[in-house]
Amino acid sequence: MRMRLAFSVVAHLDPEILLIDETLTGGDAKFQEKTAAKMFELCGGGRTIVLVSHGLSAIRMMATTALWIHQGRMVAFGDPDEVVAKYMRYCRIEANSLEWDEP
Repeated sequence: MRMRLAFSVVAHLDPEILLIDETLTGGDAKFQEKTAAKMFELCGGGRTIVLVSHGLSAIRMMATTALWIHQGRMVAFGDPDEVVAKYMRYCRIEANSLEWDEP
């Protein structure tokens, strides 16, 4: 409920810069749908939005620039599709290395 209230308040303000941390991941399907629709509306409003998310599809759809940070260090910065592709390659490499580590 707190997340719903917080997003409702922010969605009706008109800030120049908006910081959002994993908003699209919580709540039921209807809330996520409403949140996504409002985010698309906000993205087209000419403001700066910093979206922290593990939702790769949301990053690809909404971001104009993406930043991947791993263990406090910048790994990739630039086009969202390219940054997401690098991240996904990293995840596949990590998954493969875990398979090799197992007995």
